[in-house]
Amino acid sequence: MTSLGRLVGEVRTLKKQKWGNPVGYLFVMPAVILYLVFNTWPIFRGLLMAFQDYRFLVPESTGLFSSFNGLDNFREMLHDPKFWHSLGVSLKFTAMLLPGDFFLALIVAILLSYLGDSFIVPVHRVISYLPVVLPIAAAMLVWGQLYDEQFGYLNILLSKLAGHTVKIRWLSSIQWALPSAAIASLWKGFGYNTMLFLIGIYNINRELYEAAAIDGAGMLRQIVSITIPLLRPIITLVLVLSVGIFSATEQMMVLTNGGPAESTMTLGLYLYRVAFTWGDMRMGYAAAMNLVVGLVNMILAALVFRIMRSERI
Repeated sequence: MTSLGRLVGEVRTLKKQKWGNPVGYLFVMPAVILYLVFNTWPIFRGLLMAFQDYRFLVPESTGLFSSFNGLDNFREMLHDPKFWHSLGVSLKFTAMLLPGDFFLALIVAILLSYLGDSFIVPVHRVISYLPVVLPIAAAMLVWGQLYDEQFGYLNILLSKLAGHTVKIRWLSSIQWALPSAAIASLWKGFGYNTMLFLIGIYNINRELYEAAAIDGAGMLRQIVSITIPLLRPIITLVLVLSVGIFSATEQMMVLTNGGPAESTMTLGLYLYRVAFTWGDMRMGYAAAMNLVVGLVNMILAALVFRIMRSERI
């Protein structure tokens, strides 16, 4: 009877504590409010704007529930040549950047892992991650100076190696502008993926490598048979996070501003110009295009999960 009474008392106590200590909500409330204001509300407002003819410089169109135009923004998108051109540029940029970003990060992570506990490993980790810490504007300005046609270090180096003056128009020629931006973006971001791969490699049981070495497996065989399969969750994570490069904006704004001849006009840069610089700032149309980009990113992420068949990350 005493045990039953104690159990009933504990149940009553749990019922009273169902919502926890009310004081705790006071501490959580500022973070929740900030999240609602700066994360939830912009998403909700953006979804509304995607179905509005919202023009920032036209006050009567900026109301919360005014200027709805249904699917007109999406119909216009289908017949917008600049949209399709910028989409193609974004796809080319992603095709240039993603393989290098993935494989370079993986190779560097594997090489660092094979250095063991050497004192030089932390130095290499810092060097590889340092570009990620830099503000993207500062990083792209540095690369802009390196790419300078007349005084850039890259052309000076090539001139010394070739024995004659080399003046490649890295950022002002249609042929080189997009690959040059991809190289700069690769340098800026591959360190992040390197750290993710390193975390995955360090979590692999070292006994597996020792057993493989005893069986006569070399370094390449160990990488193919042990490292790569056990890195599948990290590979999935890296690929999903890399979907964001699909609409690269900041790189093009700093390096090329979409030129020459709009050869580097990515979808992100086109959205920015439609919303903030062209005409009467058609934020509704830009929101509609951004919604399409978000859906495409979600589909690509779902395909990655489907292909990799990763149960957890």
